[in-house]
Amino acid sequence: MKFNYHSLKRYVDWQGSVEELCELLNRIGLEVEEVSGPGEGREDLVVGEVLEVGPHPNADRLTLCQVSIGTGPPKQIVCGATNHRQGSRVVVVQPGQSLPGDFKIEEREVRGVKSQGMMCSEKELGLGDDHEGIIILPQEATPGERALEYLTNIELSVTPNRPDCLGWIGLARDIAASQGLDYRVPETPFPENAKEEIPIILDDPEGCPRYLGRIVRGVKIGPSPKWLQDELRHIDLSPINNVVDVTNFVLMECGQPLHAFDLKKLSGPEIHARRAHAGETFVGLNDETYTLAADHLVIADAEKPVALAGVMGGANSEVTEQTTDLLIECAYFNPSRVRRASSANNLSTDSSFRFERGVDPTNLERVIDRCVGLIIDLAGGEAT
Repeated sequence: MKFNYHSLKRYVDWQGSVEELCELLNRIGLEVEEVSGPGEGREDLVVGEVLEVGPHPNADRLTLCQVSIGTGPPKQIVCGATNHRQGSRVVVVQPGQSLPGDFKIEEREVRGVKSQGMMCSEKELGLGDDHEGIIILPQEATPGERALEYLTNIELSVTPNRPDCLGWIGLARDIAASQGLDYRVPETPFPENAKEEIPIILDDPEGCPRYLGRIVRGVKIGPSPKWLQDELRHIDLSPINNVVDVTNFVLMECGQPLHAFDLKKLSGPEIHARRAHAGETFVGLNDETYTLAADHLVIADAEKPVALAGVMGGANSEVTEQTTDLLIECAYFNPSRVRRASSANNLSTDSSFRFERGVDPTNLERVIDRCVGLIIDLAGGEAT
């Protein structure tokens, strides 16, 4: 389970360093497997706020920026990237400091104009291969603050008996309990109109004893905002669109998988949680075809499976740019049934990993409301 150090602090009032947090996590039985980022000793990296962006007088492809680092007069920095704007929060290396490879930053002239530092890209800090643009930090970052905590990601090895710590809120709760701190459970309220009900039939209550569905109509599919894309990239997930990204974000936040179906692609008035028919085929979101056994649990409409329950959704109900109406799924699936289907089909996902270990069936209402609220915030629409 992976998380960004700064993002975790939105859920718990942790004030210690990265190193102190890792020591605590190991002590309470949550083994730290990897810490990725600029590394120890990079407390010199600071948050800068771009106050002004103007053209370089002697170079068409360079900009001349005034950057506040919290203390002293603004730094004048020449930059070759194009993704920064007035108000952007950036990572600044000051004169006298170094980049990986022992490349020392000095105050120097660039095409006849003084530059007092560097605004860094991922590649320049050894964090990735992206050098087309500089790193843009969240707007909440304060000029002069250490940039290190925004750039540090921590991966845990969570034992099978601790599924409660497979989400950021559960992790924050454990940290808070061990240290006597407060923790927060975010909510995203949304207006509800008259309920539009969709019949949900639990044909296999042993495999699926609890299933919640919410309809959201009138959404507009598009790219997610930068903050959401950044949250997903921190944990090595690729942004897809605003709806799918919300389901992935809430999965990681709450430890509870969800799924979004294109409602118009579903046949019939009801949704079934049933056993697969022996030999029934299913095409997943990965475009692979799977032949199912009779003990595999599926979510189906009146005609066909639309998801291998707890493992993967189907290509036949995928959310695309043309989608306007959604069915949001939040359910509890029997761990052993999910494990058998995942193993038999050689298909492991973030969802199956959590369902196999057991999710909290009493948490479903809060999680689905968080998901629907964020979808309405980012994609519009109306919950019915």
